[in-house]
Amino acid sequence: MSLVFRFAARSDAGTVRSKNDDSGYAGRYFAVVADGMGGHAGGDVASASTVLDLAHLDTRGFAEPDTVLPDEIQTANAFLNKLVKTNPKLAGMGTTITACLVTEDKLQFAHIGDSRAYRLKKRRFRQVSHDHTFVQRLVDEGRLDPAAAEYHPHKNVLMRVLGDVDASPELDITSFPLEAGERWLLCSDGLNAVVSDRLIEQKMRSSDSLEKIVDDLVNLTLEGGAPDNVTVIALDVVKAEEEHLASSDSVPLSAQAVASAGQFGDDGHHTMELDVIPVVNRDALEGLSPKEGELSPLSAAMVERTLGVRPHTLVGAAVAAAETGTIPVVPRNVDEHPMAALLTGQPLKPVRHTYSEMLGEAPAEQPPENDAAAAEITEPATEPSTDHSPEIDEEDEDEYVLDDEEIAAVQATRRRRRWFLPTFVALLVVLIGIVTFLGYVWTQTQYFVGEDDGEVAIFTGVSQSLGPITLAEVDEHMGISVENLPRYDRNRVESGIFAENRTHAEQIVENLEQSTGGEQ
Repeated sequence: MSLVFRFAARSDAGTVRSKNDDSGYAGRYFAVVADGMGGHAGGDVASASTVLDLAHLDTRGFAEPDTVLPDEIQTANAFLNKLVKTNPKLAGMGTTITACLVTEDKLQFAHIGDSRAYRLKKRRFRQVSHDHTFVQRLVDEGRLDPAAAEYHPHKNVLMRVLGDVDASPELDITSFPLEAGERWLLCSDGLNAVVSDRLIEQKMRSSDSLEKIVDDLVNLTLEGGAPDNVTVIALDVVKAEEEHLASSDSVPLSAQAVASAGQFGDDGHHTMELDVIPVVNRDALEGLSPKEGELSPLSAAMVERTLGVRPHTLVGAAVAAAETGTIPVVPRNVDEHPMAALLTGQPLKPVRHTYSEMLGEAPAEQPPENDAAAAEITEPATEPSTDHSPEIDEEDEDEYVLDDEEIAAVQATRRRRRWFLPTFVALLVVLIGIVTFLGYVWTQTQYFVGEDDGEVAIFTGVSQSLGPITLAEVDEHMGISVENLPRYDRNRVESGIFAENRTHAEQIVENLEQSTGGEQ
C-alpha cells in the first residue's frame, strides 16, 4: 500500500516584518518549512534556495529512503556555505528546516531549528519536533520552568540551524510508521509564538478542509499581532490510487506553476522566462560550461521538470524566487563556475590572482612600456660610480677588517644565539606539557554518544585518541543495539555524536530509541 499527502499551505509576512523570510513547499510525497534569518540580505535567500533545492525530493522510489532526506539537507547546507563564499554580503545567513518525506508506508522526518511539526494520529495529538533554542535547553536541563520560557528575553536564540554557521549541522532524524488517516502540521515559529498549542490542536482535530485550517491558523496569527513571518502547511495522509501512481512522472503543471510561468509557448506548452533558474537540478547541470562571469542559459523545460511537473504548493520567499529568478543556481562544480549570489540576480565578475599573490609574495615589477623608458632605467647602472676611491683596488673591495669593538659585538650575538635556542626549546616543551594536561582534563568534561560492543553507549571524553592514548571511556551502556538503528543513525553513532552535556547525551539516546521503532 502506497501513501501520499493531501496538502495545503499558506505563508504571510505578518504585520511587523517588511519582507517574508519564510519558505515552504508541499507536495504528494514531500513537505518542508524553512524559516530564514540573516538580516536584510540573507534570510529569504537561505530559506528559498534551501526549499527549492529540496523540492526534487517530491517523488518516490528512492534507492536508500532512510538516508536520502538527511543527505540532501546536508547538501543544501553546503550550497548555502558556497553562496556565502561567493558573496560575503550574505555572511551569517541561515535557516531552520522541518521536513517530511513519504517513502511507501514510512515517514522520514528531519528537523533543525525552532520551526515545528505536530502529529495527530488515532486521536492523539503531540509535537514531534524539538526546539533547538537556548531557552528550550534551559528547560530540558531543569534550569527554567516551561511556563516562564514563553517570556524569556532570549527565547528566539537558536542553537542549531543550517547555513553559514556549521559545515555539518546536527539534524534530528526520525522514521515513523505511517498510516492513512493521520494528519501532520508543519509551521514556522511565527505561528506558535502567537497561537497556543491547544488552539492548534483544536484546528487540527476539526473536520474542516486543509485549506480552511491553514487559513484559520494564519488569520489567528495576524489577529494576534503577527510580529514574525508565519508559514503553515497542513498534511493529510491518504492512500494513493494506482492510476495516481502510474501518472506520477507525467502530471501536467499545477495551477500555481502555470500562474508563475508567465506565458504559453506557440506549441501550447507552458514555459517559464527566468534569467536565473532557481532550482538545483544536478543531472541537468552536469556538463554545463558557462563563460566566466556569465549565467548558464538553462531551458524552461528543465524548470518544468524540477518544479512544475507534479502537483505542489510553493509559499513564502520561494514563490518570489521562482517568479523573478533572483535566487542563484549553485551547480556541482561551483568552485569552477561560481554563479550569481546577489538578490538582484547579477553575476559576479571573476577576480583573477597570480600565483605569487596567492602565496603572499610581492608582485613582480612591470616591464617598461617602451624602449625609451627602458633606456632611462638601465642607463644609470652603466655609468661609473663617482664615489669609487682610486686608492682601493679590486681585492680591497672584497675585504673588510673588523676592529676589536665590532668583533666583541659579533661574539656577543653568537653567545645570545647559543643560549636562546635551548631556552626556547625548554619553554616550548613545558608549554606543550601544560596544554596537553589541560586538554586532557577538558576532554574528561565532554560527552558523546557512540558504540561499544555493538550497543549504544554514553561516553565521557572525546571520540579521538592520541596514538595509544584513548581520550574516552564508557559512562553508561543504554541497551540499544546499533544494528537496529536506521543506516543514517548507525553511521552517526559509529562516528560518535557530540553532546553538549550529560542531559543532551540522554536526549540524543532518546531520539535514537525513537528511530528504532517510532510510534506504533
